[in-house]
Amino acid sequence: MAAQLSRTLSLASHAGLCLAFIVIFLAYNTQPSCALIVNTSDLLPCGNTCESSDCIFPPLLRYGKYCGIGYTGCDGETPCDNLDVCCQTHDACIGDDPSNYLNVTCNQNLLDCVSNFQNSDDPQFDGATCGKTTVCTTIKIVMEIATHLDEQNK
Repeated sequence: MAAQLSRTLSLASHAGLCLAFIVIFLAYNTQPSCALIVNTSDLLPCGNTCESSDCIFPPLLRYGKYCGIGYTGCDGETPCDNLDVCCQTHDACIGDDPSNYLNVTCNQNLLDCVSNFQNSDDPQFDGATCGKTTVCTTIKIVMEIATHLDEQNK
């Protein structure tokens, strides 16, 4: 019982931290739809090594070669694990159009894929320092907010 309570509080704290970041981020944008449209492809090199950093801070999250806002693998790079495959597929769905970051179909497919990975026995890549639950929760929170923002803009 105590372990379950501790896990619940940990996830609640994680969700609270992510939500606090997003609320602050949205406060500085005049249009909510712009909040998750972050085109940093000119600033970030494409990924060609398996990374695992900033697991609970969405704007800096790097996981594998494809997971992270404005971060993607270099052409032809093999994903690091099945979670990275989810992000690679999402990147391909979004494409090069920054306004497509709020695409409900792309984001829902990513949510489903991340949930499937989280609930599976699939391993993370060797050297991953982000825990499976932590990185999956971070990605899901951001995608759920993006999906909600798109629904609000309709």
